[in-house]
Parts: sequence; C-alpha cells; structure tokens
Amino acid sequence: MKSTMKRLLWLVVLVAACGHTTAIPMERDRSAEGLTRINTWSQVNLTRQIMPGTNTLAPDGNIYGYINLNTTFGIAQVTPQGNVTAYAISGNTSGTDEQWITPNPNGDIYALEWMNDGSIDLARLALGVVTETRLPLTQKGDYPYGIVSGSDGNLWIVHLRGVARFTPEGQWTDFSTGQTFQGAATTDIVRGPDKNIWVLAMDSIQGTNLLTKVNIASGGFTSYTAPSDAEGLVQGADKNLYALGTDKVYAIAANGVFTPYPVSPNPWKYAVATSGRLWWVAGAQKNKAFGWSTKTHKIVLRSAVPGGLCCDTNYINGTGGELWVFQGLTAQVLTSPTPSPSPSP
Repeated sequence: MKSTMKRLLWLVVLVAACGHTTAIPMERDRSAEGLTRINTWSQVNLTRQIMPGTNTLAPDGNIYGYINLNTTFGIAQVTPQGNVTAYAISGNTSGTDEQWITPNPNGDIYALEWMNDGSIDLARLALGVVTETRLPLTQKGDYPYGIVSGSDGNLWIVHLRGVARFTPEGQWTDFSTGQTFQGAATTDIVRGPDKNIWVLAMDSIQGTNLLTKVNIASGGFTSYTAPSDAEGLVQGADKNLYALGTDKVYAIAANGVFTPYPVSPNPWKYAVATSGRLWWVAGAQKNKAFGWSTKTHKIVLRSAVPGGLCCDTNYINGTGGELWVFQGLTAQVLTSPTPSPSPSP
C-alpha cells in the first residue's frame, strides 16, 4: 500500500509539472468522512489581469469577470490555461460585486454596467459579440444590486424597489416584494433548489434582515425573517441554500429556517465547489483556504494558499480545481482528486 501511494504521489507531481502550471507542494488531508485526499496547488499564469471579486464560472468551463481597459471597462474571459480575452463595454462596473455578472444555460454572459448619465445597461456577450440594452429602471435613483439566470430561461434582477424579470425578447416585468432595498448593506439573489428566485437583504423600512422567495411563475413572494448577521446567500452543490454569518455557516431550509453551524475563522465569501464543499479564504494574513462540507457541516480541509490573497473576495470555484485564488497576473488553483478510502491504521 505504501509503495502504491508513493507512485500515486509521483504521478500527480509529474502531471502537474507537464502542464501549463507550476506545481506547488501537495498536502494530504484526512477528512471528517474518513477518506484520504491528495490536494495540490498549481499556479496558472494569466495573460492579463482581471478585476478582483467580479468573476463567475460559466457552462463552457471558462471564468468570466470584469477587466479594466484603462479608458473603459470590459468583460474578461479566462480559460483554464490562463488565456484572458477582453470584450469592451460602454459603461462602468461596480468593481467588486460578482453578482453583477451571470451566465445563462446556453453560454451567453450577461453583465450590468453603470453608464455615465446614471442609467443602467445590460451587456450580453454571445459568440464573441457584445450587445447592450438600456434597462427600464425609470424611477430616479433606482439601482440594481444583482442579477441571476432563472430556471425559466429569463434573467432576474434585484433592484432598489423590488425584483424584476427580463426576458430574452427584452420584456421587463417588475414584481413588488413589499420591500425597498435602499441602504441595504448586502443584497444577494440566487436561483433556489425549488427553481424559484431567492433574495437575502436588509429591509430598510422594517430594519430587519429578510429572506424572500419569488415564485418565477406568478411573481408572488414569501418572506422569512433572517438572522441579523446572515449574508452571502449561495446554492451549494447539494442544491440547498447557505449563507455566511459571524463565525458560522447557516444552512437554510425550504421553509426559511436558518440552522447555524459554528466555524472558525470567520468566512468572508463562499466559493461553491462541485465536490459539495463551500470554500473561503481567511486567517490573519488571508492566506489559508477552508473547505466546509455540506454533508458533515464541518470544516474538512485547511490548506495554506501559496502567496496569500490580495482581496477578501478574490477567489472562485473554477474548471480543473476546487478553488481559484487570483493574485494579479497569476492564479493559484487548488485541486482535490476523487477521494479514496483511507488505509488501515
């Protein structure tokens, strides 16, 4: 068994060294599930630098985000090999909010952009071509907080005064949730396991944190009181909803019940891996990655990030790895192969 494991270790090193990446020393993790995993970091060299925090993984296996083109901004496509292609857009971006950009199932990328006159455009990247559409946010001062592709094939946008549906044909329909999100510290919008749209935000009228489910068929809504520290709403690989809190992870039931699970250190933002883990980077120097299992509700992997992290939100799940950590013109990619049963002690 020892010789087999040694050959496996050398095989992983050779595979990593022969690709486009630079191999980083591996870590062996004895997880809470009683399995052994071989985890390795690889460095991917990027041809251009993308903006921190504004990235999403698309069905084509590429990561998309915003890029600063000096005189304007653009949508950046990042391949697993690190090739970055920029597509210019007319407006500005929020700069740090990954919920301003989303893919749809057919591979198109949609990004919100803030125009110089205060209006909001929606940029669509399809087959290498960008088209831009003015959104009918007609009330003065209205502002979008996030966008997500719905299971009905439409885009759903949470904005200052509610949630709107935007069809591929350009039809905009507003659904009042009874909330105004003005002054909200965080507002998250995701597609839920029930195929409806879920929004987690601070209600500036009631002064409470609310989780709102929007029925995609009727536009009807149901709201639940959320813990005051709940933010960062995501759907895990197990199709359940999760949110981060102060030194805790919240698992959210379909009836709006939040169940807290203590963690340390405090998570800032989640990256959702297909393995079923939620990842975040934390620590005094923001140089450690923590993998939290949606099965055991515990941290099952801690791994030092080579080179650390420049920004609190500058990481994401990606193709070829559980976690991509962007560091300027490089990205560190954490890979965790399929687990094998632990050898007998």
